[in-house]
Amino acid sequence: MTVAQAQLSILVVDDDPAVAEILAEVIQDLGHHADVAVGGVPGLQRLHEKAYDLVFADVRMPDLDGLQLYRAAEVAAKGPRPPFVFVTGNVFAPEVSSFLGAAGRVHVEKPFRPDDIAHALEAARS
Repeated sequence: MTVAQAQLSILVVDDDPAVAEILAEVIQDLGHHADVAVGGVPGLQRLHEKAYDLVFADVRMPDLDGLQLYRAAEVAAKGPRPPFVFVTGNVFAPEVSSFLGAAGRVHVEKPFRPDDIAHALEAARS
């Protein structure tokens, strides 16, 4: 992390605890703070409780998927909705592809590498 980069507060939302923890570790290795919410509903609750600079959200979750979380974050977030980076293993599903294209959201495909996360952070901040 360079001097010009500020530490970000990032929320990681994924229904797979192992994936969420790995993603949080990568984010922390990049010099940022990461909170983890296992599932969309806990993620939405976190957005009610705290302001985040950025959210990494899995697209497919059983309780509240990433797309629903994105839409709900508009009213849940303390202040403006933070930028979202979507994490997906199924970018070619028509509804996912359509949403990502229409919303212009940054996304990372699973399985991801640390460089993918670093690039997504930069893209989401621009």
